[in-house]
Amino acid sequence: AVQADVDQNEVDSDAADAALAADLTAVQADVDQNEVDSDAADAAIQADVDQNELDSDAADAVLTTGLATVQADVDQNELDSDAAESALNATVVALQALIDLLQADVDGNQQSSESADVLLTNLINAYSTSVTANTTAINNMAGTQIGQMNYWNGADWVAITASVLNGSTLKFIDGIPTWYCESDFDNDGICDEYDDCFGVFDACGVCNGDGSTCP
Repeated sequence: AVQADVDQNEVDSDAADAALAADLTAVQADVDQNEVDSDAADAAIQADVDQNELDSDAADAVLTTGLATVQADVDQNELDSDAAESALNATVVALQALIDLLQADVDGNQQSSESADVLLTNLINAYSTSVTANTTAINNMAGTQIGQMNYWNGADWVAITASVLNGSTLKFIDGIPTWYCESDFDNDGICDEYDDCFGVFDACGVCNGDGSTCP
């Protein structure tokens, strides 16, 4: 009975050894598979890391280029702004100079206008005084003869006596208006240049006639 029990234990032990060996084999296979999977995962992770590094480097390059472009744009804008500010300052200075010039011209014109106003007022007053004096002098004139005229000799109104000769012409002689007649040969009161007869008409209307031609 003991031997049978020993044999049975040996059989059970062999079966347990076989089961354990099978388990160990399975465990080893699982370990090997896990190692393969781990290596594959490590490779995938490394590939992903490498790709991420490449992507990061590319992104850094793009960002660097973008920043350089932005900085260049900022620098150009600053240069343009400085140039525009200089141009604006020059324009402001030019406009201010023009404004000052125009203001000086306005001030000069105002002074000239005021001087002209004073001069014009003085002239108007002087002319008004002269016109008033002349009007008074004219109103005070009293005619003494038909055809009498007056002229201004520079200081006073002077009467010009009417001519007694028909056909007389008023001429300006030595600064004085003067009645002028070339001659009156026959003393008939008619200037010769307008006289139709040097002598007398007879009863028949004939110059220097004897009256015999009357009808």
